[in-house]
Amino acid sequence: AERVHGLAAAPGLPRVAALFQVRNQGLAVQNFLYGHHMANLSPTALHPNELLDGALVNGHFRNGTKTPTLLYTHHPLVATLYERHGRDLTFAGVILTRGHWETQDLKERTAELTAQLALVLGLDGVLLNQEGTGNSTIDYMLTVQALQRVGVRAVAMVHEYGGPEGVDPPLIDFVPEADALVSIGGIDRRVLASPVERVIGGDVVVQHGRPALAEQDVPLQELYAATAALTARGWRAADF
Repeated sequence: AERVHGLAAAPGLPRVAALFQVRNQGLAVQNFLYGHHMANLSPTALHPNELLDGALVNGHFRNGTKTPTLLYTHHPLVATLYERHGRDLTFAGVILTRGHWETQDLKERTAELTAQLALVLGLDGVLLNQEGTGNSTIDYMLTVQALQRVGVRAVAMVHEYGGPEGVDPPLIDFVPEADALVSIGGIDRRVLASPVERVIGGDVVVQHGRPALAEQDVPLQELYAATAALTARGWRAADF
């Protein structure tokens, strides 16, 4: 049988890849691919197992908008594509791109190189996942646009803003070609967390200065890995 990055391909089924746009804003806000920072990364194709084996490590401190390394190694997007591989699609691999480029030219360059890589891989569709917010969303939408323009179907997961009540504009950026967006929830929605008896790491919550032992009324994006967790399936709160 034909092989696709080590996976046995099924002729006649659409070839689909997972795309992970990771955040890179410099020191302390960056990811590492095989131990090296990704400041100058061009779009790169990986076997899905490389992601599951820990090739990508998250090394930044911005907890609300980071994707923990653990989630990369157990990502539901990869798991779902593996489950469907050979049944209704061919899982053609993982594409890794950098987000949060400093200039418009660099953002457009990465988007166009991603579309070119998708054509080289013979892809019919790409499922996109984003780390970060704001600036990174521009890179993300440009990538969706570039893929769509070369005929590769792009389906993107997006977290929304919208304000605490969900009535404000939900997206930082948008392109007309983005006609298949999957909302993963609003990160401005507020969460009321009950008081706790013990806190490790300090007496005050840095973001807003409230006592750490007190009840916390915070936007979802202040919780650890909130935007990443919104994309995961089957997660639940548990007592330990």
